[in-house]
Amino acid sequence: MIKFFRRIRQQLLSQNRFSKYLLYAVGEIVLVMIGILLALQVNNWNEVRKQKEKEQSYLLELKSSLEKDSIKIKDILEFNENKLKIVRDLMTVFSDTLTNKQRVEIFFKNANDFTYYNVFEPSKTAFNNMTSAETINLISDKNLRNRLSNYYEFDYTGGVQERIMIINRKVVDNYFPLFFTQEIAERMFNLKTELISNEELTIHKNQFLLSELYGIIEIIKAQNRTLTLSQEEIRLLIKSINNNLKV
Repeated sequence: MIKFFRRIRQQLLSQNRFSKYLLYAVGEIVLVMIGILLALQVNNWNEVRKQKEKEQSYLLELKSSLEKDSIKIKDILEFNENKLKIVRDLMTVFSDTLTNKQRVEIFFKNANDFTYYNVFEPSKTAFNNMTSAETINLISDKNLRNRLSNYYEFDYTGGVQERIMIINRKVVDNYFPLFFTQEIAERMFNLKTELISNEELTIHKNQFLLSELYGIIEIIKAQNRTLTLSQEEIRLLIKSINNNLKV
């Protein structure tokens, strides 16, 4: 191709056809410029394609993380349903129709499961990778981008969920020891002790324990409301991500 153009230039010069040569030269420059512009455009198309592929990859990762978060929330809600039953059962020790032996049995039955609590924190690996690499703007949907930021930057471990950890630990640390009697120590640890006997137990008169157990019920309900709202936000985020994914 280069030899072809060179031959045309030589023929025009040898024939003293300068005006046609000049016109040809301008045309050749235009062709070169068009070629450069086309090459730049192709390069831009390739860059856009690569960015779109990265966006799609990030969206798939985020979708997977959100789906796992939704499962976590479902598990916590189910856990909380059982925890509420345990707390309500423990509250029955305050009934004046029970004997202390029955109260101890209620405690013994629920003590281990009561010590556990569950709090939610989203899986942030995919989102943190995007923010640390400063590629969050690859998500072209500005509304989706903002909602993802709000979702992942929210303080889930504070507020209600922090209160659940505090009050649960408080009951275990401050009130569970009050249930330990001679009979419990012998049953659990095979120890003979000088602890109070079942007959001397007065835990059913402790209004502070009753108040803390009631507080746990209310704080779990508040957590459930928060998690239900988060689950709905996850559903909407996944729907928005699906709208931005190529079919």
